[in-house]
Amino acid sequence: MSFKRHPSFCGKVIAQSDDTYLTTVNLRQKFIQLKEFLTISEQPRVEAEKVESLKSAIRKLQEELTRQKQITDTISEGHITIKNENVDLRERITRTEQRLAELEKLTRRALEQTN
Repeated sequence: MSFKRHPSFCGKVIAQSDDTYLTTVNLRQKFIQLKEFLTISEQPRVEAEKVESLKSAIRKLQEELTRQKQITDTISEGHITIKNENVDLRERITRTEQRLAELEKLTRRALEQTN
């Protein structure tokens, strides 16, 4: 084994093989290679059957949601119609009650005049 004086080691003698290693290796490139090798990355597994099953389930849910919305809208429209009819009927009942009260008054007057 041959020894050589290396300037960066303060006059200490190191083996020729160590000197060669330190001067010829591109540490930056080796670090990048090592990092890529040691990096753990999980590749996504695409299972076509599961994806299609989920797409189908989403479509069915969207269709059901659309149907439910239509039902809700129809019921709401029916409720509004019934509410409006109810208001109209109450007004008619009030007018009818007022007319009956007037008829009662007229009937009493007529009876009083005939007695």
